[in-house]
Amino acid sequence: MKYLLFSISTILLIGIMLIPDIWAETCDFDPEQREFDIEPYYTGPLLDAHFHMPAAFAPPPVVAHELPYEIAVFDDHVSKDGLICMLDKQNIKSVIGFYPVLDNLPLDSIKDMKYFEEKHPDRVNAFLLPISISQWMKDEWPVLPGQDLEQYLEMLPFTKGYGEFAFYLEVYERQGEHLEADDPEMIETYEILEKRNMIFMSHPGNRDMPALLKMIEKYPNIIFLFHGEEIKKPQLSQILEKYTNVYYSLDYNMISNCCLHNNPQTDSKETFLPKYRDTFEQTMKDELRIWKPIIEKHPDKIMWGTDILKPWHIDEEVQPLLIEMSRSFIGGLDPAVQEKYAYKNAERMLGMVKTTQLPVDTTIPAWIYFHTWVNNLIQLLISNVIIGAATIVAAIVGIVFAVRRRSGGTKRPKPARQDLEDYEEQYLQRQGQRPRQRQGQRPRRRHAKSRPTSSSCNSCGKPLKPTVKFCGSCGTRIA
Repeated sequence: MKYLLFSISTILLIGIMLIPDIWAETCDFDPEQREFDIEPYYTGPLLDAHFHMPAAFAPPPVVAHELPYEIAVFDDHVSKDGLICMLDKQNIKSVIGFYPVLDNLPLDSIKDMKYFEEKHPDRVNAFLLPISISQWMKDEWPVLPGQDLEQYLEMLPFTKGYGEFAFYLEVYERQGEHLEADDPEMIETYEILEKRNMIFMSHPGNRDMPALLKMIEKYPNIIFLFHGEEIKKPQLSQILEKYTNVYYSLDYNMISNCCLHNNPQTDSKETFLPKYRDTFEQTMKDELRIWKPIIEKHPDKIMWGTDILKPWHIDEEVQPLLIEMSRSFIGGLDPAVQEKYAYKNAERMLGMVKTTQLPVDTTIPAWIYFHTWVNNLIQLLISNVIIGAATIVAAIVGIVFAVRRRSGGTKRPKPARQDLEDYEEQYLQRQGQRPRQRQGQRPRRRHAKSRPTSSSCNSCGKPLKPTVKFCGSCGTRIA
């Protein structure tokens, strides 16, 4: 009997322990209360055609340094199931989700993509955005080589598109050059997308459009999905009119141009919400005046999206207000166009892409695990070698001083600086690292700028910066 009671108690204890997890996974479907009484108001389904999926992990410093913004990260800012709950509460049927994948650390991102495809099918239309760190470190464009892209698409057969390819990012600028939309690296990508009848989603600037128009004509089987305010509206209207394989998503960087993006004064929840609420109704009038004629002229080619990207964009107070803005905007369109813009245009475009749904062979290839393991090992070794080199050099210096002190400084002369530098150089060479340049040594590969030395005024003796021409104390001219 006591064993039975013990078993029952154990089961009850386990159940109690699981209550927080079960409670945490429960989604509250109660509708959000509207803050503004703008009528008419669209209440139907939505499909977000521009949604940046949170990253699997925070980007490494070498990548984060080049990004003009902080990105959301799964489990740091939202859970995977929490993201689906967020969509459900707003009646968002699905999203076009852009997955950032680093070619040197792809494993976690691939797992995220498979998670949504297996557990929440038809909720995230997967778009792959691979960034080639290995190419970048070789001072080449960080565009994934075609052979590698083919491997990813074979492993992720449900992928519907490539992007968002943001031509404006600094990683596509190099020594005064700009990655052009018709450069060889991009041609290799288009050839693969053309063969697979996929979508190429990009954010171009004005200077990118001539080359992109050539690609639109050259690759009619690729669906080109654009967004961004850089495309002039008359040109956009002409492109949508002329090309059947071009679509456009109108996102929050347009509808709430006041403060959601690229405005340092409102780049947080605390600074954004007051500004957004103050300008809500006027923004509605202005944006409808600008975009209503264009949307209604091209009722089958323009679609709704959010461009949600930063951690605070998915805040439980911010995101519902963004959706309220969208529904108010859609309510101001012609009723015959509202559902097309809200979700039907995106569904039709996505339906043109033929993909293989899971389950297929969902095993992640061994080379992905091996590649990730090797990169992690390399990073660990590099960090340990640097620390180890510094430790060894410091230890040698300490031993030398200890020996000298113990011997009273008479039996052993102090090692010359040259001896320590020779040792450091030999050690770093054994570890595969490039030795630092010594003082007075000629550069081995290229000339380095000499470091300016400090100086002082000949008249008053005040310390001066090397670049000054006059003494700030006595006014004496410095030669």
